[in-house]
Amino acid sequence: MTTRPGKYPCFHGWPATAELFQDPPEDFRPATYWFWSREVEPATFREKLEEMKAAGMHAFLIQPRLGYPMEKYLSQEYFDQYRTALEIARELDMRVSIYDEYNWITGHAGGKTVAQNDQFRESHTFWVEVPLAGGQPQDDIKLTGMTNLLTTGHKEALTWLYDGAKPEWADWEVMSAFTYRRDGERITPGSVTKVTEKIRIAAGEKDYCQMAVDGSLDESATHVLVFVNGRCITSRLIDYLSLEAVQAFIEVNYEPYYQELKEYWDLVWSMFCDEPYSGLYRWDQMMGKLGTSLMYNPGLYEDFAKQWGYRIEDHLYALIWNGAEGTPKWCSDFYQTYAERAQRVFFEPLKAWSHARGVQFVGHELMTQLNGHWAFTTDRGFDVVANFGADHFGIGALKDVSTTDSGTFNRNISAKLASSVAHVYKKNGSMLEQYTPGFETDMKMPAARGDWNLTAQRLNAQMDFYAIQGLTQFLWHGYFQSNDVVGEDTALYSQRFDFPPGINYEPWFRYFSWMSKRNARLAYFLSHGTHVAPVAVLYPMRTYWSKGREADFSQEGGFYSEYLSRLHVDFDFIDERNLLEAKVADGRLWIADEGYRAVVLPAVTTLAGHTVMAKLEEFVQGGGAVIFSGALPQETQSRGTDPELLQRAEALATAERVVFFPEPLFPQAYRVEQLAEALDRLAIRSLTITENGKEDIGSYYCLREDEDYYYLAVMNEDERCKGLRIKLLGVQGQPERWDISTGEVSPHLVYTCEEDGLVLSYTFEPLETVCFRVKKGHHSAIHFTGVPGRLLSSEAGEKEVTLRFAVCHGQSLTLSVQGLQGGETVDVWEKGELLTSIQAAQPSQLVTIPARVLPQGLTLKKEWELVLPDGAKHNVTTDEGWEAQGLPTYCGPATYTQSFDLPEELAGEQLKIIAAEVYHTMEVTLNDTACGVRPWPPYAVFLGEAARAGENELSILVTNTAGNEMYHDTQYDTGIKAKSGIVGPVTLKPYRVFEVRITK
Repeated sequence: MTTRPGKYPCFHGWPATAELFQDPPEDFRPATYWFWSREVEPATFREKLEEMKAAGMHAFLIQPRLGYPMEKYLSQEYFDQYRTALEIARELDMRVSIYDEYNWITGHAGGKTVAQNDQFRESHTFWVEVPLAGGQPQDDIKLTGMTNLLTTGHKEALTWLYDGAKPEWADWEVMSAFTYRRDGERITPGSVTKVTEKIRIAAGEKDYCQMAVDGSLDESATHVLVFVNGRCITSRLIDYLSLEAVQAFIEVNYEPYYQELKEYWDLVWSMFCDEPYSGLYRWDQMMGKLGTSLMYNPGLYEDFAKQWGYRIEDHLYALIWNGAEGTPKWCSDFYQTYAERAQRVFFEPLKAWSHARGVQFVGHELMTQLNGHWAFTTDRGFDVVANFGADHFGIGALKDVSTTDSGTFNRNISAKLASSVAHVYKKNGSMLEQYTPGFETDMKMPAARGDWNLTAQRLNAQMDFYAIQGLTQFLWHGYFQSNDVVGEDTALYSQRFDFPPGINYEPWFRYFSWMSKRNARLAYFLSHGTHVAPVAVLYPMRTYWSKGREADFSQEGGFYSEYLSRLHVDFDFIDERNLLEAKVADGRLWIADEGYRAVVLPAVTTLAGHTVMAKLEEFVQGGGAVIFSGALPQETQSRGTDPELLQRAEALATAERVVFFPEPLFPQAYRVEQLAEALDRLAIRSLTITENGKEDIGSYYCLREDEDYYYLAVMNEDERCKGLRIKLLGVQGQPERWDISTGEVSPHLVYTCEEDGLVLSYTFEPLETVCFRVKKGHHSAIHFTGVPGRLLSSEAGEKEVTLRFAVCHGQSLTLSVQGLQGGETVDVWEKGELLTSIQAAQPSQLVTIPARVLPQGLTLKKEWELVLPDGAKHNVTTDEGWEAQGLPTYCGPATYTQSFDLPEELAGEQLKIIAAEVYHTMEVTLNDTACGVRPWPPYAVFLGEAARAGENELSILVTNTAGNEMYHDTQYDTGIKAKSGIVGPVTLKPYRVFEVRITK
């Protein structure tokens, strides 16, 4: 039995063994939220937890959702239920993280925090601008329509976030006011006048605030801008900038968990913080580069004055409009203080409490800006700069396990950000919470309707992608206690529509245990060695601070995130703090144990200071490479607009190892080629992955290295088979294939040793991810330069080397065998018959396999009998799915059965059953012999020895998705039913399966 290298979860230090790969440690297996969306029945807990663990989820977080009565949160009844769950978890040897809140948004404790003191309720800074003419406002200076962005998509949130289900405001005060001339999005330099003393509150009501002007304003000014603070007197969300409020939260929320669950504390590994944020409001008069309101606390401004020696209240206009020379400095100073106070006042006390109780502190801040795309942020929805300054690295440094979340199944950078923070701070590992808002399925529907039509294929592909991006544990949101509907189908209150799918209610959940193990194998495999990333991409935080989220940095950063990935140049994100602490040696920038050959600055215009530029200069002088893209740095936090910095950047841009793209690359797709050319010229690649001689932009990789081995994982993103050629540059060695689907480890005998590196050849199935381990050094071993078909297996012993592969045609084939010593016998077998035998006389040997005419395949009848679990039988065809044949709402397993006669000439062949389309999983049984499962394409299974001449009995068990049942007759029913079952022809196709034996 392997000794654990550390407490759960431990993501490093495990030995790389075939045994652990076959049955990977629980640390790498997915964890899940366990939604309590009702007054739960403890009698059901054992069944739920046993099902959870059997599905491969060994760790869970109990999350009391909105349907669980808020008044019972942290009650004795709640903790009685919690203890019952933990008692069973102990018996089952499961792991627990404490989800630290009611529903979500850490801090409110279901209203218990603000109940301690009304002053703990959130306060915000708003602003309004009106035009001036002759020194007089041309419109009312007022604030109306203050709306929490969360409640625009989730009306139910009003009842949970606000007393009386309505935000009401008080304590209005004018903080600052300015006049200026503005042309477009920029203030005219030198035109700003502070006029705070002339603005007063004329009417401060619960739902609006109106200001008045005493006297006249600057007649040359075009606008007046007023900043107003207000406190939401009904909000249960807290003031995250108040240490007293945070301490109250700890006392009423964290401490009860410890006191009530002490006897089970050995099961608890962490406290999990989830999306702490205040309302982040928008309102009718909102304008400018800042997309949501700012948290307000007077202590923030006291901190600022002490830290910087001036009052930011005199320059707040810079947060809204660009133009003034001091804008980069004022904005950066403000957001740095904003971020640091939140970290000191909120995150650090939670971490300190957790560590004092012997558990880790994990979780994630608001990250919805990362959803659905590769970029750092978006111009829609929450502007997360208002949520702790978007300082993901500063917050990430405080977490014991780097954690992010994702609300999309499109490719995005959430996992890459989590793993990057883990890499640069040498964290234990990284986690990502995956939830399903449903935006990708129907933008007209509320997000919380989720997607009950999520397929195993889509989830599995995303899990693979995250692991390739460096993720060590996947966290699912969530496992449902029930799937009922109440309150007229109201989302969030109804378990069924609280961000589904509840994975345990999906018909394909029967295969999730295999998916879990597969994902764990991939994460375990990629835990070995050190990450090999040629590039560090600078997170342009100060550019975000100074320019706002609509500046080019976001989309330019997204371009590099996507196309560095697709062009197979791996990277980490770093921030300026990491850069300044880095060491330069051997032409690399060393941060922790990561050695980067190049640094990319995506449309970065603002830096902390000249020390950052000096580090880049040092790096280039030491042999490193820099890419400036879309802009050169020209502003500093210390000076604002900084001509000297621009001069240094321009000088550096002329260096041989520096690339400067004056225009952003993201607007034009053809500029991918420009990036590829630059990467090739800088010679920073670790590998290439090509198809037919061109870099394959439909695949991703992760490469790691230790003293003895390289560890490589490659994912085919496309839904088609691809023969890929993977060249590890500057590497020679002996490769193995670690199969995450089966857990088998075998020599990979299909490769070529070229002067500039080792080439691995492999034909990938659609969406397949394959792992290779390469033992370093020059090895003289028998291998094949290529295989003209699908590789099935390979073995290499002292006396014999064996390779099996399959092709779907009868043409003659040629194999090239390399690494022979002379005297070996090369035999090729098919169906137990020796086709050819050659005595090797030289190091390389061509082997020709003769052609053979294959019989025609057999297309099965389109008429089938469909059998449901209750024994009900339906006659269906494969012209369309069962949803169109009398079963519009049936969701679950259903078995297609048919008998067929197999001709004698086919009975002697290796047969594969192929279904054109299946919605969505296929499990084949022939003549009572289980032949195989395909949870996603290709829907093709070898029948082995199960087929026989004459009559055969075929069963194909299919599972669909749950949507047709879950949405039926609810407000989310669009009337369009999801396809279910087999659609299109089912054929039996003969294959040639060869075994090549080389006897030494």
